[in-house]
Amino acid sequence: MDTPDIAVRLARWITDRTEGSQPVSVGGLDIPASNGFSNVTMVLDTTWGSGPDAIDRKLVARIEPTGDTLFPTYDVGCQFRVMAALGPTAVPVPRTLWFESDPGVLGAPFFLMEHVDGLVPSDDPSFAASGWVLALPPQRRAELCDNALQALAQVHAVDWRAVGLGWLAREGAGSTAEREISYYESFYRWAAQGRSVPVIEHALRWVRERLPDSEELVLSWGDSRVGNMIFGAELGVRAVVDWEGATLAAPEKDLGHWLQLTHVYTEQFGLALPEGFPDREGVLAGYERWSGRRVGDVAFYEVMSGIHSSIQALRALTLMGHGVGDGGALVNNPFTRGLARLVDFSLPEGGLDILTGKR
Repeated sequence: MDTPDIAVRLARWITDRTEGSQPVSVGGLDIPASNGFSNVTMVLDTTWGSGPDAIDRKLVARIEPTGDTLFPTYDVGCQFRVMAALGPTAVPVPRTLWFESDPGVLGAPFFLMEHVDGLVPSDDPSFAASGWVLALPPQRRAELCDNALQALAQVHAVDWRAVGLGWLAREGAGSTAEREISYYESFYRWAAQGRSVPVIEHALRWVRERLPDSEELVLSWGDSRVGNMIFGAELGVRAVVDWEGATLAAPEKDLGHWLQLTHVYTEQFGLALPEGFPDREGVLAGYERWSGRRVGDVAFYEVMSGIHSSIQALRALTLMGHGVGDGGALVNNPFTRGLARLVDFSLPEGGLDILTGKR
């Protein structure tokens, strides 16, 4: 389906949602370069009504991917429901509009939300390599990170029962962490396609042997990092985005992911942590200050994040053409190196220095 056809279909679809009271036209449609193996995002320039009373609105369409995908299953309806539930809370999220489950409109289910203007730290290239974050003075970078940790604490403060998000609990037997590991094991088998990545297999055994004694369940964002936040010019968090991994889990799950991915996008990419960004202890102290919680076993969840991101890298590299003849990249890349560091595992020489073009 080409861009003009998509614009016409969306204009008709939105007009139907307004029951014809405001004819809607789509004058521009942009597909950001950051799109890739995960959900497809489109930015729409729309006009509601006609004549002098017409109103211009910028919207965003989030479309379920088709064909070769990064994950075994997708559910953009889940993302829509989470964001809609968070609308009345203190968590800043884009305002959701409508969800469409019928793939006949755009070829896959999708939803629409309002566009949020702002700045997003890049991960490809890393925010630590170039871009607006590095242009900030260190004090302002520290302010950005503190605001981001405050937003993460707001996510965990949500009364998930009161807003109707109990359905996010992962199905299966055992504790929440055990169910998460079972999902990772299944995801790994699917992504590996019969191949072996020893550090992932070692880490899966590592976490099985070190399950947390207890868990306090909070709304877990799932992909917690500054690259999934939209910041205003004053560096306040204007929106927390990308909720496809949302679940109920211990607060340390998001913290572990935050720490592990920050490490990968800096040190494992051969980059220094930008001055002003808090180190590991600073992140945990900032989170405790904003949340009022004492942090538990974050190290366990750093490994959990390393497992998940390494499996994603395995799948992404496979889709990028790294296969049987290029196994070095699959077993030794920035994500598996970040995981190996945490579980004291030696990787073979060679591999991939930096993961580029992954989106």
